[in-house]
Amino acid sequence: MRQTATSFPYMSIALPEVTDEHLARHSAARLLITASAPGVAEALAGRIHGASPRAGLPFVRMPAADLPGAPDMLRNTCGLALDAAAGGTLLISDVEQLAPLVQERLLDTLHELESARAPSAAVRLISATTVSLFDRLGSGKFCQRLFYQLNIIHLTV
Repeated sequence: MRQTATSFPYMSIALPEVTDEHLARHSAARLLITASAPGVAEALAGRIHGASPRAGLPFVRMPAADLPGAPDMLRNTCGLALDAAAGGTLLISDVEQLAPLVQERLLDTLHELESARAPSAAVRLISATTVSLFDRLGSGKFCQRLFYQLNIIHLTV
């Protein structure tokens, strides 16, 4: 007797729901959260940090508006934030407010500072915005290199 795929019995197995937020909680990858209203992305970032393996470690919020444009000051500010968040999570909120020159400097500064850190002090970077950064790429309002570094996992809420 010839059997077809439809003649075999099958069993349905219930799998736990796996969402993007679930994946974000258990990943060390950089995360970009785009929210429809101010404060929503920051709240989600805190919830993700609190449910992650880094939950007992620092959660530091750094508003993009607080980042200085001068390279030395930017390096010092980022260095202090990374030190404060050592092993935990650093949230850069309102990342869309960064001027293009500061975006380039921020990318280079974060790369330099993170590569000099011990693995045990590695920081999870989460960025938050209320606008589509992808839409800003075409108009030159957001640095493509920085966008692709921040946008490893992207959640939209």
